[in-house]
Amino acid sequence: MKILLLLAGFAQEIPDHPDKIQYPPLRFEVPDPEKMRTSLPNGTVVYALEDQALPLITLQIYIRAGSFWEPKGKEGLAELCGTVLRTGGTKKRMPQQLEEELDFLAAELSVTIGETMGSASISILSKDVDQGLEILFDVLFSPEFRQEKIDLAKAQMMDKLKARNDSPGSIEGREASLLLYGEDFPLNHLPTKASVEGITRKDLQNFHQTHFVPGELIVAAAGNFKREELIAKLKKLLPASPPPRADRPKVPALRFTPSPGAYGFSKEVPQGRVTLAHHGIDLRHPDVHAIRIMNYILGGGGFSSRLMQRVRTDEGLAYDVRSDAQPGIAYLGTFRVQFQSKNESCAYAIQLCLEEIKKICDTPVVIMSGYLPPHKEKEVIQAGALASLKKPLDLSQVFGLIEKALEMKKG
Repeated sequence: MKILLLLAGFAQEIPDHPDKIQYPPLRFEVPDPEKMRTSLPNGTVVYALEDQALPLITLQIYIRAGSFWEPKGKEGLAELCGTVLRTGGTKKRMPQQLEEELDFLAAELSVTIGETMGSASISILSKDVDQGLEILFDVLFSPEFRQEKIDLAKAQMMDKLKARNDSPGSIEGREASLLLYGEDFPLNHLPTKASVEGITRKDLQNFHQTHFVPGELIVAAAGNFKREELIAKLKKLLPASPPPRADRPKVPALRFTPSPGAYGFSKEVPQGRVTLAHHGIDLRHPDVHAIRIMNYILGGGGFSSRLMQRVRTDEGLAYDVRSDAQPGIAYLGTFRVQFQSKNESCAYAIQLCLEEIKKICDTPVVIMSGYLPPHKEKEVIQAGALASLKKPLDLSQVFGLIEKALEMKKG
């Protein structure tokens, strides 16, 4: 009986509607990035954030290197360099020895080089940070580029080249990129059999020597360490840097104007893939946040979006339909609507997507007719976006923000 009375008394304090639940005020102060930033004597910039929750340290290094600056006829060089940096060992460590040391330390080490930036990261127990950092910088600045590892990586790249027309999605993405950016833009300078076969060990050494400049690195670290101690370790381990390059690589300006039209390719599959696209914005655009809200309402919000409601829920024409207005960072982004549907229903699904695009352009956003409660669409999405900004950042988000900052400084 006492238990029942207690429950009844507690139930009386529960509001009759979730909107009436009261929470203590959220006090959030935006961290000052300058307090996390340090410039080392050799020019390397370090962002270090202490987090004592777990006995782990994650350190990521961003490098001004990428496929945009590959020599003509050597397409694939950047990707190959990143792969062999990780697998090829160093001047004092054979590849097998490197793997055994990492396994013994339970450490994760990765090196990748993308379009306009490379990165290397290590995740390790805080008690082993000295060994982990020594291994990381040995891999980055003393690679051996052993020929057998080069041959293996090139063979793996050739296998990927052979399979890149197997997937309709791969073909669609490649052709859309050509239509939107043009064949002369570095984004579309893709590796071929001839370019991969033509890459030599000397090419890898030259690319590494040109782009892996200590004074141009950005280091981001988070985890269980003392900031002053970590900075001292980095000063000791990072090699001296030559004077800054006068010809630092820059992303070329996009001067291509797409030609409106309908373009297609044929492949014997039961479903068609469709992309509707045009040039978008970059991250510096004054309307970037308004466009993100618009995109969420149109097709970026999953089942609550207009496109999903119209094309999937109402008409049953596609399992997934979405829009993407991701702003560009190093170069101009795109706006896209994408879906898959049966071949015979693609044209009708395109018509519906175009109607929804026209509607959101011509008609002010007011009421959502789908799964959201009867609130104003814009207010619901804005509230969600603001709430997401108040959430604590995890490590991947911290590193993602630093990555964006680095990309934006390249122009």
